[in-house]
Amino acid sequence: MITAVTLNPTLDICFEIDAFLAGSVHRAKRAFSYPGGKGTNVARGIAALGGKVSALGFCAAESVKDCASFLEKGGVKPRLIAAAGRNRPCCIISSPDGETVINSESSIGITPGLRKKMLSRISELSAKSSVMVFSGSLPLALSPGFYADCVYNSRDNCVVILDTSSKYLSLGVKARPHIIKQNLGEYILAFGKTGAGKKQLATSMEKTRKKYGLHAVIITLGARGSALCDKSGFSMIPPVSVPGAVSSVGSGDAYSAGLAFGIEKGLNIYESCALASACGAANTKYSGSCFFSSKDVKEALSLAPAFAGLTRLL
Repeated sequence: MITAVTLNPTLDICFEIDAFLAGSVHRAKRAFSYPGGKGTNVARGIAALGGKVSALGFCAAESVKDCASFLEKGGVKPRLIAAAGRNRPCCIISSPDGETVINSESSIGITPGLRKKMLSRISELSAKSSVMVFSGSLPLALSPGFYADCVYNSRDNCVVILDTSSKYLSLGVKARPHIIKQNLGEYILAFGKTGAGKKQLATSMEKTRKKYGLHAVIITLGARGSALCDKSGFSMIPPVSVPGAVSSVGSGDAYSAGLAFGIEKGLNIYESCALASACGAANTKYSGSCFFSSKDVKEALSLAPAFAGLTRLL
C-alpha cells in the first residue's frame, strides 16, 4: 500500500476560456471544481494506475463528506482528519495560451491535538505502507518545519518521498527522507541558485544528496524531462510527450504518483522516473490535476520506445 499525505487541502476551481485578457470579463467554455491538494492529487494518480492507496490529510470539517466521496469514487481510501475553517480555494484558468493559477493561504485551524493526531496517524499508516509521499505546502497553523516531524514519524520499513519547495523543503530535508522530488524553481528556492546545464545540475544535486544522506534527488525540467541523482550517479530521464496537450497543471503531482507506484512495484529508481514522466505527460491531456487513466499512460509509454516495456505494470 502507498499513503499520500496532504496537509494543506484545497478546493480547485477550473475555468476553460478561449483567451485570457487582463481587465476583461470572461465567459468560461467549461467550469468545474473538485477537492484538491497535492497529496490528494497524487493519491488519485496512483489509484488510476491500479495502485492500492490511502489519502491521509487534514480537511475542513464542512468538506469531509464531499472529499471522502470524491476520493472513494477515484479508488482511494480516504483517511481525513477534520479541522475548523475552510479548505483554501485554488483558481486554475486554462486557455490556449497557457494556464494562470491563483492560490491562497490556508485558514484551516490545526490545534496541537490535531497535530499530534496527524503524527500518530503517519506512524500507524507508514507501518502498513511500502511508500509514503508527502506533497505540497503547509498551512499557516503548522510550523514550516513540520515535514521534518512527519518524516521522523514514518517507520523505517517504507520509502519516504518529500515533494515540496522553499522553506518547507530546506527544513524537511534535514529529517533525511529517502527521496526529494521537485521542479527546478522549487529546488532553487530551497537550496540556492544552480545552472540548468547537466554538469551544473549534477554537481548541485550530488552535493545536496550527500549533505543530507538522501537516496535520490529528482528535479523535473518540463519539456527537457527530469534529472536524477542517486548513489550510482547522475542521469537525465528523457521527456515523454503526447499529442493534444490541454494543460500542464498537476503534471508534477502525476509525476509523483508514477514515481511512488513504480517504487512500490519494485522498479529501480530510473525506471520509476521514466514511468513518472509518462504519467506527467498523460496528465496534460486534461484540465485539472490527475484525471488521467492507465490507458493514457500506456499510450504515452508507447510513444517512448525506450520505456515501452513499462506498460507491463498497467
